[in-house]
Amino acid sequence: MSDSIEQLRALNEQVEALHEADLSQSARLSEAAATFLEQMLEGGAEVSSQLIATTWYLRARSQQEQGEYGAALLNARRALPLFGMVREIGRQADLLRIIGRCYANMGDYSEALTYFVQGLDLAHELDDKQRISRLLISMSTVHYFAGNYEQALQTELQILRLVQGTADDQRGEAIALNNAALTYIRLQKCDLALQYAQGALALVNQMPESGLRGDVLDTMGSVYMAMGNYEQALAYFQQALPILEAGGYRQGQGELRSNIGRVHLALGDDAQALAEVKTAYEIAQQLDARGDVSSYATLLAEIYKYRGEFELALTHYEEAQRLDRELFNQELANRMANLQVVYRTEAAEREAEIYQLKTVELERMVAERTQELSAALEREQNLADELRWALQRETALSQLKSRVIGAVSHEFRTPLTVIATSAALLDKYWERLGEEKRQKQFEKIQDSIRYLDELLRDVLLIDTTNEAEIPIKCQPMTLTAVAEQLAADLAPLSPRIQVAAVAKDAAVSLDYNRVKQIVGAFVSNALKYSEPETAVQIRLELHGSHWRVLVQDAGIGVPLAEQALLFEPFARASNVQAQRGLGLGLHIARRLAEALGGRVWLASPGVNGGSVFGLELGALPPAIQ
Repeated sequence: MSDSIEQLRALNEQVEALHEADLSQSARLSEAAATFLEQMLEGGAEVSSQLIATTWYLRARSQQEQGEYGAALLNARRALPLFGMVREIGRQADLLRIIGRCYANMGDYSEALTYFVQGLDLAHELDDKQRISRLLISMSTVHYFAGNYEQALQTELQILRLVQGTADDQRGEAIALNNAALTYIRLQKCDLALQYAQGALALVNQMPESGLRGDVLDTMGSVYMAMGNYEQALAYFQQALPILEAGGYRQGQGELRSNIGRVHLALGDDAQALAEVKTAYEIAQQLDARGDVSSYATLLAEIYKYRGEFELALTHYEEAQRLDRELFNQELANRMANLQVVYRTEAAEREAEIYQLKTVELERMVAERTQELSAALEREQNLADELRWALQRETALSQLKSRVIGAVSHEFRTPLTVIATSAALLDKYWERLGEEKRQKQFEKIQDSIRYLDELLRDVLLIDTTNEAEIPIKCQPMTLTAVAEQLAADLAPLSPRIQVAAVAKDAAVSLDYNRVKQIVGAFVSNALKYSEPETAVQIRLELHGSHWRVLVQDAGIGVPLAEQALLFEPFARASNVQAQRGLGLGLHIARRLAEALGGRVWLASPGVNGGSVFGLELGALPPAIQ
């Protein structure tokens, strides 16, 4: 029997020895040791609590590192009370960190922080700075991924105060400086981010070449990219790339290449940007990292759109949307699986307590606890559908807002440049320009201001139409009154607008302001994409039990293949040429029409055939039908 004990100890020693050098081999040996221990216990062998706890601890650590969080939780919780019995406080702190990291990776950040704090208390009891530092790093990481950047930063600065100037922990100091730099980027404090990243780089330059230096160079590139210094960012990213490639960290290589692609795109080199992002995309596909594949597919779609290759852009955008849906469903499934693992783990702990104590009172407590946990699990399952809907909506809104911000930022540049240029000309050459040329510059400024006003209105409308419920206030009006009001409200836009109503005395119920917004979007397009000498006709008419507003122009029309997509956000026909716009007006019109219980549509024979945009709204009062 003593031979078996020594064999188990030898296995554990090999697991520890290989942990830094060969994680996969260390994990295989930890599994062999845990299996061997179970066989010994089933055979009735007497094994010390410390050896049992050590074996379970090493197995839990390997499982956590390999992403087997449920199994890691089970072994860590089995080992924790045994280390408490033999007063191995350091190992208890390590186990609490493992448990916390499992919960963090399962998405339960609150529970993770609870265990990290418990571990930190034990590390302080030992005055073990290395363990304190590791636990604080884990806490800062949780705060960072939970979006609590200020709290993450405070924790990182606490780590720095602990390790700064300590000759035997330069690596820990470099990691803390690098993490603080990344957090400052998130907080948009680029000067401080640069200061901390430079401090980290100075430290790693004194160390042997390692993957950490590649990480710090990557961070330096990210800082300069956030500052808009793309040449400097590119230089650091290119220094980091061979280090990450030599270390074999494929996922990091993909992230770095995507950043290099973003920098090339910002510098106007779309061909090089495309090559880099394609490489990142292929790496993510090889690793089956679907989240990264989705991110890079979205970036590829942006590059192809920039290059005018709209079909490829649409293909990659649709791929990203599909992957996002799959990842969301997988996240829900993982959450439910993790809940079941936690439930089984706690059930196993209860069984152990029953086995040890053998009391009726304990069995009653266990039954109550089981009932509580079953009820909690049922509540989680009931909330799953609500969570799915909320997350889908939040993801869609976040993506739409990001695209709106990007598009608006791009569209603002031209009118602002025109305003600035015209204002400078007026300021510098007022006397020399003459009245006619001054008036021309004033008109340019006014046109640009009107365009900016249209952009802002579209942004405000897209925000309104993405609310769960768009407020609607209906009132009765005759078609004649609606036509007269539209004619009065739209007249300032152009004398080309003609409004007429059929069945003039027909009474309808409508929210006039919403109808005006929809018709205004149609009219704006009609004026923009038709010749100035042609009319834009607005006709109000009955159609069965519904009523319609039709806006007809003799303009450039819409290609047949693109008509089905024209009401989607950011969609613009390929024949609009140099006309500016966000591509949001028709999407907003559709959302408003749906809120009114109606629909919008487009009829056009194709390019240069003119267009008819229609709005159809709900049933008429019974007397009219």
